[in-house]
Amino acid sequence: MEKDFDRSMFLSKFQEETMEHLRVLNQDLLILENDPDNPKILEELEREVHTLKGSAKMMGYKEIAEITHRMEDVFGLLRQKNIEFKKEMTDVLFESLDGVDMLLKAILKGEKHNVKVKDICEKLEKINKGEEIPSSDFKKTERRINKKTKKKTTEEKEIKKDEEKENKKEKVKKQVFSARKIEETIRVDTEKMDRLVNLIGEVVVMQIKSERCLSRMKELNKSVESQVFLWKKIYNTRFREGNFDSKEAELIFNEVNNKNVQIKEESTIVFNEYSENSRQMGLIIESLQQRVMAVRMLPLSTVFDFFPRAVRDLAREYGKEIELEIKGEDIELDKKILEEIKDPLIHLIRNAVDHGIEEKEERRQLNKPVVGKLKLFARQEGGRVYIFMEDDGRGIDIKKLKEMALRKEFIEKNTFEKISDREAMYLIFEQGLSTSPIITDISGRGIGMDVVKSKIEGLKGVVLVESEEGKGTKFSLSLPLTLVTTRVLLVELEGQNIFAIPIASIETVNKVYKKDVVYVEGKEAFRLGRRVIPLINLADLLDLPVQYRRMDGFFVVVISHARQRIGIVVDKLMGGEEIVLKNLGNFLKKVKNIIGTTLLESGKVVLVLNVSEIMYLAGMINKVKVFCNQEEKKKIPLILIVEDSLTTRELERNIIESAGYKVEVAMDGVEATEKLKDKKFDLLIVDVQMPRMNGFQLTEWIKKSDKHKDMPVIIVTSLEKEEEKKKGISVGAQAYIVKSSFDQSTLLDTIERLIK
Repeated sequence: MEKDFDRSMFLSKFQEETMEHLRVLNQDLLILENDPDNPKILEELEREVHTLKGSAKMMGYKEIAEITHRMEDVFGLLRQKNIEFKKEMTDVLFESLDGVDMLLKAILKGEKHNVKVKDICEKLEKINKGEEIPSSDFKKTERRINKKTKKKTTEEKEIKKDEEKENKKEKVKKQVFSARKIEETIRVDTEKMDRLVNLIGEVVVMQIKSERCLSRMKELNKSVESQVFLWKKIYNTRFREGNFDSKEAELIFNEVNNKNVQIKEESTIVFNEYSENSRQMGLIIESLQQRVMAVRMLPLSTVFDFFPRAVRDLAREYGKEIELEIKGEDIELDKKILEEIKDPLIHLIRNAVDHGIEEKEERRQLNKPVVGKLKLFARQEGGRVYIFMEDDGRGIDIKKLKEMALRKEFIEKNTFEKISDREAMYLIFEQGLSTSPIITDISGRGIGMDVVKSKIEGLKGVVLVESEEGKGTKFSLSLPLTLVTTRVLLVELEGQNIFAIPIASIETVNKVYKKDVVYVEGKEAFRLGRRVIPLINLADLLDLPVQYRRMDGFFVVVISHARQRIGIVVDKLMGGEEIVLKNLGNFLKKVKNIIGTTLLESGKVVLVLNVSEIMYLAGMINKVKVFCNQEEKKKIPLILIVEDSLTTRELERNIIESAGYKVEVAMDGVEATEKLKDKKFDLLIVDVQMPRMNGFQLTEWIKKSDKHKDMPVIIVTSLEKEEEKKKGISVGAQAYIVKSSFDQSTLLDTIERLIK
């Protein structure tokens, strides 16, 4: 008797392929909706759904096969022009894809589904027959996006009851089947695998060389043992009893010496070979580590490709028109990070669509384009990836946000009066705080933004927000490429406790003397350039004995997070190191201030500090701000940034404002001249390549102006040829910084040096 087909062996592969088919089908349906006569898209849709249907039949998943079979008929009839495309079709087709998605998830969990397969198939059949297209319950197609559990109607319960009776045997099979563990898989490029195989080949070669070295070392060891034995024998039989003559002694010494020289020469050869082998092995292991890490990397498109569908569906539900622009989807991230960032990003999209971007009529009244703009773009800088989510909606009402925070006691009265708009903006990350006038299933409950923040910070990332009322909001997420390895600074407390601080969060390390310590609002701080940095003992934060501060200076590690800074006092700096970060485990995952552990070469276990939690504990985020006195406020320099690139302009603005300066911006040289006619600035930062008036022309205009000729000018540009630098200096610029080697500290140091 033949054994039943064991589907569990292939479920992981089926899941992977089905998710890929659904991704492509969702993407192509969006294109078809706007370009229904595109034959290539119709062919691809038909091909994808045909393949999915075949796989489902092979696996025995009849309901998925039924839906995809009818979808295939729809695409075939459209391609052959036997039926006319109508936009209403896409709602039914999207509902069908969501049904397949929910069926797959039920299979994976071994649970009973509540998908109305019969209803979906009937709607598809009506399309195939050219009958009137039935309307889809749009909120049901949003089930996957909104993650909202809806109460089952009496009809649904009856259907479920009937299905349970009809599929009792299948249910038993699924329960047995789901008990098996489904292995997690990842699709790997064959080129990446080939590189790994090649490196393994090199490791095998190095192993052979090492074994040869080991064999020669064993021979050397035998020679040394033989020499020792011979020497003892000669000493015992001849020298100790004085039974030798000088001539014989000379012969014996020469023989022993010659053998020693031979051993030494051979030892040198083996040592040099072993050293070279070790060096090569180190390079191979490093390359192998990088290649293995590359296997874990997947493109952002893995996540980004689901968002056009999400934006399309949400926009239609709220009666809005929204255009989504995506860039940087080819950038790769660790698979684990990709899995974790999908929910935070979809939440930001929901917020933007729901109460960020205005409705059509409101946009008309504001003289805005009826179609709202939503941008999702990413870029990589070094070992981090930056993801930006930007909309052109109404922005954050800071006044209303502060009033709501005061009313709900998130801030006190004295903080309300002092807190800046930029600081107040971060109140949106407080749980239970929302300015939305209505509560929906998507937003307005004050739940979600705190989860976004905690999710990103849990990935060793940072989330920033910028907003201008009436113009829109921009969220910036900074994430590491991988969670497996990270660069840290090792510090010591009390001569025995070693801790690791992620270098990505460290701004600078200083030696501070007691005479440099100042007190602001009763708290210790020290000056770093124009900034006042609060001081906190790391021992205090970790509830350890407070270390003694020496008169000859103590070490301060300045960490930054969400545009706030704090100086951590430590006893000793032990240098930087690349580490493999390990989780604390389920029992210790809630330990405060610690994000994980690592093992040093010495075998010592070191705790890695959680910078975001430390900053909160120190009362630095959304809680306390060091304020200057009135005299100091009057002296804060005003800087004008002239840059046509929004991203660069805002990046420079953020860096400079966080350093304590006031900033205004202009998009080109002409706008800058208008601002300069009305106001006096202390310094100008300008790009070169801009429309209407470039940076060289603007600098020349400034230096010819009696009012502004003494104002320092810093050129920040991508032009890096020597003649271009000379031209910048010749027109009067005091500094010329090339964007390819741009560094935050270099810019701030240059500003501080030029402003008197």
